[in-house]
Amino acid sequence: MIVGPRRTAPISSRRTFEALRVSGRRGGAGPVRLRYLADDAGEGGCRVAYAIPRRTGGAVVRNRLRRRLRAAVDHVADEMCPGAYLISPDSTAIDMDFTSLIHSLRACLTAAGAIRRDDT
Repeated sequence: MIVGPRRTAPISSRRTFEALRVSGRRGGAGPVRLRYLADDAGEGGCRVAYAIPRRTGGAVVRNRLRRRLRAAVDHVADEMCPGAYLISPDSTAIDMDFTSLIHSLRACLTAAGAIRRDDT
């Protein structure tokens, strides 16, 4: 398995988290929910954070789910609009196969209006 560089950056600003909470667009499909805040300049790329609650399971389970979500986001990163994303799965996402997780994530992005539309 070849692992390349990340295609997204982490969110580290408290201000960004607050802006996501207040004015982020929501999308959800299956066990995955997200909030999206558009980057008007379009130069910031995609910044992503994951909110996985403790009720999902122990640290090992939460970290495994976070790694699977990161891989799914890397898979669809070319389709994502520039901006900040907060992805929140529920506990049933642990048992999903990877293809279903990608489809659920893509449906969330579509619901939030965060999919690039190439008009070529």
